[in-house]
Amino acid sequence: MLIRITNLILLILCFIKTVVSQYDASNESFSYMREFPPGPFYPNGVGKMLKTPMDSLPNNAVPTVKCVDPLPIGAFPLPRCISNEFAYNLGPSINLNNLKQQSELRSRRRTNHMATWFGQYISFDITVSLTTIPSNPIYIPADDATFNPPSSIPGELPAKGVTSLPFNLSEVLPGTSDPLNSVRNGVSLVSPLLDLDMVYGAYNAPDGTFKTIRNGTSCYLLTTDNGKYPPKDDSGNYIRSTSTSSRSWTLFTMAINTIWIREHNRKCKELFDIHGNSWTDQRYFEEARRWNIALFQKTASEEYLGTVLGRPLPAYEGYKPDVVPGIDTFFATVSFRYGHSELSDSYRIQDMYGDTIYDLPLERTKEENLLEAFGLDRVLSSMALQRQEEVDVFFNDASRNLNFSHIYDLYAFDISRTRDRGIALYNVVREAYGLPRKNTWEEVTSNKYISNRLQFLYPNGPDTMEAFVGAFSEDHLDGSNFGELLNASIVTQFNRIRATDKTWWESHEAFNDTEREILRNSTFRQIITRNLVIDGIDESKFVGNIWAVQPPVELENAIDEKNLSPWSSYSIKYNLDSSHIYFQVELQTAGGEGWFGMGFDPSDNGMTNAEFIIGIVNNKDIDISNYISDGGYHPPLRQTPEGLEIISKNVDDASGTAKINFRRLLTPPKRKPIRHGQMKYIMAYNPSSSGFSYHQNNRHMALIDFYTREIGAVDIKELQRVTRLLHGIGMFVTWCLFFPISVFIVRFLKHTNNYLRIHRTIQLLGGISISSFGAAAIATMSNNVKSPHAWMGLVIYTLVFFELGLGFVSVWGQASVVSVNHGYPRLTKRIHKVFGITLLIASW
Repeated sequence: MLIRITNLILLILCFIKTVVSQYDASNESFSYMREFPPGPFYPNGVGKMLKTPMDSLPNNAVPTVKCVDPLPIGAFPLPRCISNEFAYNLGPSINLNNLKQQSELRSRRRTNHMATWFGQYISFDITVSLTTIPSNPIYIPADDATFNPPSSIPGELPAKGVTSLPFNLSEVLPGTSDPLNSVRNGVSLVSPLLDLDMVYGAYNAPDGTFKTIRNGTSCYLLTTDNGKYPPKDDSGNYIRSTSTSSRSWTLFTMAINTIWIREHNRKCKELFDIHGNSWTDQRYFEEARRWNIALFQKTASEEYLGTVLGRPLPAYEGYKPDVVPGIDTFFATVSFRYGHSELSDSYRIQDMYGDTIYDLPLERTKEENLLEAFGLDRVLSSMALQRQEEVDVFFNDASRNLNFSHIYDLYAFDISRTRDRGIALYNVVREAYGLPRKNTWEEVTSNKYISNRLQFLYPNGPDTMEAFVGAFSEDHLDGSNFGELLNASIVTQFNRIRATDKTWWESHEAFNDTEREILRNSTFRQIITRNLVIDGIDESKFVGNIWAVQPPVELENAIDEKNLSPWSSYSIKYNLDSSHIYFQVELQTAGGEGWFGMGFDPSDNGMTNAEFIIGIVNNKDIDISNYISDGGYHPPLRQTPEGLEIISKNVDDASGTAKINFRRLLTPPKRKPIRHGQMKYIMAYNPSSSGFSYHQNNRHMALIDFYTREIGAVDIKELQRVTRLLHGIGMFVTWCLFFPISVFIVRFLKHTNNYLRIHRTIQLLGGISISSFGAAAIATMSNNVKSPHAWMGLVIYTLVFFELGLGFVSVWGQASVVSVNHGYPRLTKRIHKVFGITLLIASW
């Protein structure tokens, strides 16, 4: 009854163009929402697939339609024809032309396959649906180069005996009376939240019950006997949650899953080391799960999306109970299938020396047992060391002729799925996302080859083009893997996911300030490397940048006066005169595109209130300007270049090396000065893209005095923490032990031999302790930021030496006069006593 009422409400709201999600956390499945636009596109009747040239042939007839035939009025191209138009067609042979084309078709931003498979892994969490309703197949055209080569006879059985590829329609919600003539948005089997269902979801056990991979009632998750890999069933296959079992798992997605299982178990041990037996098993499990999901959310929203979008998501605005949770059908059917365009024909599994162990064909990636054969660290690092294919309208050959349980054309399948779910045409969807219509092919893409192919497929212009083809044909936004439409869809969907999750990692209700700081400073690389310890893998040997392929970067052993930067590929040199600081920057880019940045004097250990100079390397030029950051997770804001002057610049085409000499005023108007004394100095760069994207592994901070060339802590935050901890311990020992003991000795143990010598020795030790630990703590403070505690410490620091001086005068008086109970020795001794007690009380 509830489902029928929900469907009725959805039907009514569709007529008034209002969007509603059928998500209910108590239900096992829900319909994807339809918002962009709210109405489905079924021009031939609700639920009817788009008309194609095959519709004019008798049922079960061998296809005689060719892709080159003119389209009948109102018909759309066969999905396989669209696939053929944008095929790689590189073939298995190795020649210079193929190698050149392969390189051109790979990611221009050098995004690697970690991003490919991490995106696939995220899709397991938010877009899982079933397609079991029988339908007309995907027909093979008579002039198909793969299945109907020129030697075959058109109209007769093709040489390979294949006339069509199987295809099923999307499922509908239970209770739908006529699925074939109903709107099919797609029914999701997972929640519209990033909650690691792949790890914590239930699976169907052999005894018919639903279980999780939790090890009984303990905190830990089950693993293989050696504790290194996910648990297996009786057949030796890795156990997957029921909701994701229908998805195409590979050894790469299973490798990522293994890391999150290990991270949960690592957190269990970490928590137990802190809380011991004071917590219940259930509390341990829930806390480990909470942190694991939060780390996954942080990795997905900042690192993964920051990489592929080329820019961060808009600033987080907190949980919004008025926003309806759900996954939009355009996102699930078009946008988040972009990963299909990133697939390669084969994957290089590399050893620790960079040598290829094995070229793994795409169709063999489903063999998950290879994960243990190659080793987790090799699979993970191999993903990071190979460029993915460019996100575009081209699909690799292997994905168009996959041979899993049957021959499978992923491109034609995706086109058919959009028709199954009634996805609106390209310009209609653009307008739904607030984007302007494209009136010509030249407005869609600057690539002449692509625009010619689009004109051939859709001769009546962009208004008749399908959204899937159009979205993947668009020119990319600067520094992004996507064009306008895909970018708008992905940003909108992930904003909804954040806004509808009460336990989102950035939520002030879910995590306190300290916890959020820990999460923000945790990187996926750190999560990977700390969970490879059980494999004996050294963190320093693992790939440095796990989201993009870049030249190997070696950190210098020390920052010397010639080069401020710790990297070999980003060099910073400088000198000063009376009015300016002169910088000489050299950046080794991977193809003549990238950016470098330097930030001055943030008010925290991040970017808050920092002033930046950022140089953009693009189109054989270098552009620099001032920028400012407010600390939010978004790029610094560009300011005027006031106070900056370029002296010389050059970008070498052959090597990709960018060099620039420029100067900055030491005291520019309305900007932070280069002051005397140590100041925080941020360095960051991206050698592969000119867009501001995630750069955690290419970021460094140091304390620098530009006038004396003194360079302080490399890891400011950790050094501050340790130094201040030692300062606190030292002050406690001095004021609560040394000084009270020395007072006790001189007051009550006068009958003891050498009591005065012991008193003086302890007092000297206390003075040295205060000097050392006090100076160390003061050194960790910014020159322009002093806390009340610091100022009080400076006052006490000064008065302590006055008190020690009184003590020495008293000692001298005892040795130089007949009696210390008369005259100035007596006065000095009493001042020393009263002043000492006052200091002791003030310090406590």
